[in-house]
Amino acid sequence: MGRVNRVRPWVATFSAALALVIAAALSLTAAPASARVAYLTDADAKVVRVIDLAAGEVVSPPIPVGHETDEIVISPDGRTAYAVGLNAAELAVIDTETHAVETIDVGGITRGVAISPDGATVYVTRSNEGEVVPIDAETLEIGDPLFVGAYVGALAVAPDGQTVYVAKYSSSDVIVIDAEEWAVEATIDLPPGAGPSDIAVTPDGETAYVANSFNSSIVPIDTGTNTAGATIWVSDSPYDLAITPDGGTAYIAHWTDPGLVSVFDLGTDSVVKTLTVSYFPTGVAVAPHGRTAYVYSQGQGRFTSIDTATNAPGSVIDLPGSPHEGTGDVAIAANQPPTAELSAPAVAYAGTPVTLDASASSDDDGTESYAFDFGDGSTAVTGNPTRKQTYAEPGTYEARVTVDDGDGCEPLPGFAELGLASPFTGQAAYCNGPSRVVSEPVAIEVLPLPRLRLSVSLERAQLLGQALQVGATCVAAECVARAFGRIAVRQAGKTRRFALKPHKSALDPDQPTRLSPGIPAAARRAARRALRSGGKVRARVRVAARGPGDQRRAMLRRVRIVG
Repeated sequence: MGRVNRVRPWVATFSAALALVIAAALSLTAAPASARVAYLTDADAKVVRVIDLAAGEVVSPPIPVGHETDEIVISPDGRTAYAVGLNAAELAVIDTETHAVETIDVGGITRGVAISPDGATVYVTRSNEGEVVPIDAETLEIGDPLFVGAYVGALAVAPDGQTVYVAKYSSSDVIVIDAEEWAVEATIDLPPGAGPSDIAVTPDGETAYVANSFNSSIVPIDTGTNTAGATIWVSDSPYDLAITPDGGTAYIAHWTDPGLVSVFDLGTDSVVKTLTVSYFPTGVAVAPHGRTAYVYSQGQGRFTSIDTATNAPGSVIDLPGSPHEGTGDVAIAANQPPTAELSAPAVAYAGTPVTLDASASSDDDGTESYAFDFGDGSTAVTGNPTRKQTYAEPGTYEARVTVDDGDGCEPLPGFAELGLASPFTGQAAYCNGPSRVVSEPVAIEVLPLPRLRLSVSLERAQLLGQALQVGATCVAAECVARAFGRIAVRQAGKTRRFALKPHKSALDPDQPTRLSPGIPAAARRAARRALRSGGKVRARVRVAARGPGDQRRAMLRRVRIVG
C-alpha cells in the first residue's frame, strides 16, 4: 500500500500579518460554555478515563483499551480518540459518543500519536523500528512506514498539514517529514543528551517547541528554515507541553516530585511563573476557549485546572484507583461550530408582533447568545432562542440570526477554506469552525394591516340537537373566532339557564366557517321536557373574533330552539 495522504495542499504562505490575526481573533472575552469533556490515559489501569469539565467529575465507567495507554489525540470533529500504548503494538480507536473501542495492530511498539488538521490521517511512531506509520482515519488502513532512525517518540503536525515533526529521544534530534512526498526533508540536531519528549507547534506554524526531558530544556525550531534556536533552560524534566489557542503561552508539565508546571511566554521565550501541582505530571492540555489549562499528574492520579488569566491552580479531581504508575496524557475535544436555524411566518402585518424562532439551532457545548437581525435595521442580542419583532411598515424583510457558542473560536484565514482545524498546535485542534454562525435569511412579507370586519349568519329557529350551527366570516383578514353563550329553558313560569360549550376556530379571509357551540346534555333534557309541555327555549349566541394587530370584533345573535 502506498503513502496514505489525505491532507489538502496549502495554498498560501504564512506571514507576520497572520500572527496578528491569531491574537486579535482569539482575544475575545466570552462567558464559560457548558459541558466539555477531557480524555485521560491511565497506563496502570489500562483504560481511558473521561472527565466532565463542567461538572468537575469523572464519567463512569472508564473505557478499557486492553493495553497500558500513553499518548492520546482527538480528531478535529471530536468523534474519535486515538490512544497508543506503552510496550504494545496497538492503536486504540475510540468512538467518543458510544465509547466503543477498535484496536489496530500497527506492527511495532508504539510511542507517539498525532493527527492531521483535516482529521484524515493519523500518524503513529514505531519506536524500536524507528518508523513513522500513516493510518487512514476513515478506513484505518495502514500506509507505508517511513524509516527515520531508531527510538522515535513524540509527533507533531504543522497547522497546514504538510509537515510532520518527529522527536528521536535517543539521538536527540528532530526529523522533519514532507507529508506530501512522504520523505525525510531535514534532520535538526538538538544539544547532545537532550532527550526530546514532546513537540508542539504554534498556531501560525512558524515555530515548533521541543521539550527535552533529559537535559531540562526547551528548544524552539524555526519551521521556515528547519533550524534550532538557542537552548532555553527550564526546571527538571519537561515532559509534555501545550500551547494556548492564541499562540502566546505554553504550559509545560515537568515529570518531577514535587510536580511542577512552567508557564512559558512564547513572545519572550522565557518562564514567567512556576506552579506546583500533584507529583509527576505527565499530561497537559488547554480548553478550546483558552481560559483554562488542565494538568494530569499520573503519579498521584490527580487532574488539576489552571486559570490562564491568573496562572493559579484551581480545582482538583482525584481519579479512582491507587497507586497510579507509569505515564499518562490528556486531550480535550475541539470546539465544534454551532448550527444556526431560523424560522418565522412567511406573512405578517405591519404593527403586529412576529415571533422569530432559532430554537432549532444547536451546538456541541451549549449556546451563549442569539443575535437577531430583523432586516429592518434593528437588531437584538439575547440568550433566548425566540424573539418577537414588530415591523412598522409594509415590505419584505430578510431576517437572520447569529448563534454564538461563547468559546471565541475564529479560524485563521485560509484554514477553514481548506477543511483544516484552526487553531492547531501539532496534536491538539482547538476549533473545528467558528464560534459564531449566521443562519440563512428568512423572508417575511409584511402586509398593510387590514381592518377586521366580522359577519355572522344564524337561522332564527333551529332544531334541538347537540350543538347550534353558526356561520362566521372574517372579511378581508384572517382571524380566530369563538362562539359561546347561554341557553334559557322556560317551563311552567320558571327559567333555567345553561352555558353553551364554546367552539373556536381559525378563519381564513373571506371564507365562511361553521362554528358549533355545544348544548350540554342537561340543557337538552330540560329543553325536550319544556318543548313537550308548551314551554319555550331560547339561546343567546355571541361570536367574538380576534384578527391582525389584536383587532377584536363581536356580534350577538338570538335563536329560538324548536322540537
